[in-house]
Amino acid sequence: MFRAWALLLTLQEVVALPHIVFVVGDNIGWANVGWHEGYTNTDSMDKLVSEGIELQRHYVHMSSSPTRASFLSGRLPLHVSENQTHSCNEQGSIPVGMATIAEKLKKAGYKTHQIGKWDVGGFGDQFGLPISKGFDQSFGFLGGSEDHYTRKSLGCGCSQSATDLWQSSGPASGFKNDTTYSSDFYFNQINNTLSAHTATDPIFLFVGAQGAGAPLQADRFAKAYENETTDFANYNGMVSSVDSLVSNIVSKLKEKQMWENTLFVFTSDSGGDSIHHFANNYPLKGGLGSSWEGGVRVPTFVSGGLIPQDKRGGSLSGMMHITDWYATFCRLAGVDPTDADAVSAGLPAVDSIDQWDYIIGTQEPRRTELVISSARSSFSFGGKDYTGSAAFIRGDLKLVRGMQANCLWFSQLYPNSSSTPPTDGSCDCADGCLYNISSDPNEMIDIRSTAPIDFASIQQRALQLDNTSIEFGRSTNWRKELNLTLSCDQPNHNGGFWGPYVNDPPPTLAPVPQGGGGDSGMSTGAKFGVLICTYFLTIGIGIGGVKGYRKYTTGDTAGKKKFFGLL
Repeated sequence: MFRAWALLLTLQEVVALPHIVFVVGDNIGWANVGWHEGYTNTDSMDKLVSEGIELQRHYVHMSSSPTRASFLSGRLPLHVSENQTHSCNEQGSIPVGMATIAEKLKKAGYKTHQIGKWDVGGFGDQFGLPISKGFDQSFGFLGGSEDHYTRKSLGCGCSQSATDLWQSSGPASGFKNDTTYSSDFYFNQINNTLSAHTATDPIFLFVGAQGAGAPLQADRFAKAYENETTDFANYNGMVSSVDSLVSNIVSKLKEKQMWENTLFVFTSDSGGDSIHHFANNYPLKGGLGSSWEGGVRVPTFVSGGLIPQDKRGGSLSGMMHITDWYATFCRLAGVDPTDADAVSAGLPAVDSIDQWDYIIGTQEPRRTELVISSARSSFSFGGKDYTGSAAFIRGDLKLVRGMQANCLWFSQLYPNSSSTPPTDGSCDCADGCLYNISSDPNEMIDIRSTAPIDFASIQQRALQLDNTSIEFGRSTNWRKELNLTLSCDQPNHNGGFWGPYVNDPPPTLAPVPQGGGGDSGMSTGAKFGVLICTYFLTIGIGIGGVKGYRKYTTGDTAGKKKFFGLL
């Protein structure tokens, strides 16, 4: 049944695969982008939205590390990691044995690069590093935040700071004294990477844009908001620095004549932090650290030459999750998105859904339900424990469970001279809260009492899915907690840099009990059907379209778009 994939890969030898650039912002607020009629200067990204497609309901986890692990692994957070601190476990947030999107694309012939924020491992063993997750090269910081100038951080909770800057297989020692502002600093590396890249070779560039992340340091970008409050100027200036970074990346791709064959995706790893960092998710409720829409529904768009002309400037309101890029990118690269080896090792299956046909307008959205987080999620926000903060969407209904942070709404202009950031804003949905997010996207009216049948049904489904968590049936410390003493001592042996302290072989994972693990949502028969369809589709294309493929390799736009289903 795998002959279809082999045949497709054979045909790809005469087809130029698209470049894929995936930029993840850090905690960017829904209202802190210009295309949402915000006050933030994001002119470059606004233009890309007008030339691309906005994805209005693109969901992520409430915190950074699980979101990134979900994207890289193709699993929903409950099937890979639902705890921000997992990035500081020895194994990191992505268990050894799960194939990442970088590994998949590498098999298709892509050059794979990671630059900027990582936040899924590397403080414990080397198997959490980007080069152990399928990237040819990496340059960035391993943790969740660092100083925008010095690259210093406290690692995983140490008392002394050290430099967090890792280059592929070791500390980036040559940059220890470089105090260039973060958005400029990381673009310099992106620029070098793209300059050295052969434009005809497909590239997967994963950029973790630090710009809007803590600490609040906006550099020159704050000057554009000098008539507003200092807090407003700092946060919005940082978002503008991300816009500058994106602008520079696009300009470089155009200079290299790569843009017309590029799929460019921008998203955020969570909603903005309104309480501590003055982000604004207006008109959505909540923000970073909560399961409310403001915490998990984030500004997202696609752009680049791969977007059909007649779809540019549009928007889509169907439900997507960041994990869906895994299967979508595999589709574009012509590789099998399944991960049989991981499943054989007792790990959850891939959850990702190929959304390419939906994005280009030839199919309805494919997600009808979505676990944002399960009752086994764990997160600390503002010094409070929000373990069990859960959200599940099915159709128009959203079930929220557990104690929630940031149960607040903010004005369109926030912060302003009369606003005082709240210190708490928590509320309790221990018995479950139910919202119709189609008619009430800002989650103002709990309809649990007026829709008891719907509530009982969606709660039963959510409880069922809780038991598919990767944590289900495993020992409490199966990920192996970080040895903080060794981790905090590592800079003394590493030239003042954070990095892994374990170089042992990867651990053997205990199989998950029956009933646990993930479900890709496709039966064996359905998967076989997809492969059969792919086989005959590939043969059909091979019979009727080889001339188009050859034209494609010489730059024929129609040939290119026909191959990827754009015509």
